[in-house]
This record gives sequence, C-alpha cells and structure tokens, in this order.
Amino acid sequence: MLNRNKFFNKQRQCYQTLVVTALLTGSFFQFVAPVLADGTTAGTSISNTATATYEDPNAPGSPINSTSNTVTVTVAEVAGITVTGSGIANQTTPGGSTSVGNVLVYTYTVTNVGNDTTKFQIPNLATTTGPATVSGVLPGSTTSGNLQYSIDGGTNWINIPAGGLTTGAIAVNGTVLVRVPVTVQAGAQTGDIITARLG
Repeated sequence: MLNRNKFFNKQRQCYQTLVVTALLTGSFFQFVAPVLADGTTAGTSISNTATATYEDPNAPGSPINSTSNTVTVTVAEVAGITVTGSGIANQTTPGGSTSVGNVLVYTYTVTNVGNDTTKFQIPNLATTTGPATVSGVLPGSTTSGNLQYSIDGGTNWINIPAGGLTTGAIAVNGTVLVRVPVTVQAGAQTGDIITARLG
C-alpha cells in the first residue's frame, strides 16, 4: 500500500512538471480552427495575450512571470436563418369565426440570426394539412394562392414571382415577412386543425 502511494505521488509530480514546462516553453493556446463568436460581426479580429505568475518551491518569494505570444483570430461568417409563425388572420371575416370558404392568411417571420448580412431565397410555395388548400387572392394580387413578402414590417407587400425570389442583403437580426393565403375547404368541421408550411 505504501509503495503504491509513493508511485502515484511520483507520477503526479511528473505530470505537474510537464504541464508547467509546456506552458513556460510554448506559446499559449495556439490551436488552428475556425473561430465563431456569438453576436460578433464576421471578419472581426480578436487578439489575446495570456499572463501567468509561478513560484519556484525551491526559491519561495521569488515569482516567475510568463507572458504568451499574442494570438489573433478572425471571426468566421456564420449563416443562420429562423422561420417562425407570427399569426393567422381571417381575411374574409376579420375578427369573425372561421367557416368553409374563408381565406386565412398565415404570416411567417424569416430572421437573419447569423453574424453577417445575408440574402434569403424565398419560394412561392407552401403546403397545407387539414381541410384547406393554398388558394385565395391576397390584397394587391390577382393570382389565387400567390404568396407575398414584406421587408418593412408589413407596411407594404410584394407578390413573390412564380419561381420565387432572392431578397437584397438582410442585416443581422433583420427580418422578412411572408404571408400565405389558405382557403378552408368543404367538409371542414369545428375543431379541425389546419396547418400551413412555408417552402
């Protein structure tokens, strides 16, 4: 038992010596990898210098100071997009109950959650489940089932072409609204669930 403890103590002292030697003789924490920083703009340079103070047990009271090389990294561009449902409105009878033949407008918010400006590819396509179809004419449109988008928070709506579109550059945390017309079909019953999926 005594010999085993001596072995582990010697092994621990050896590891401690190796760690201290590695820190003193090498540059601190220089690993090559893409650098991502939440909330930091792509292309931003971040530099860091580490300092440490040690004391030699054989010379108490005599600190040993160490400073690493300066490490500079550049934040990588990270794309990030979220699509969330942001409301359903009854276009046929605003504020009223929903019935067969009503056009419901499903609105989605597409947000740039990356760390650089980006463009969105928005299709003129949606699907439904339940007793409904993607159909109905939105204000400002003449085509049934045509989707629309807004880049000014819903003040102005623009028809999405049949093949979809690519937006201009959207800033970090910027949004685009997309709305989808859905018509309730015959056979719909109270309590039926109608869902719409963008894209």
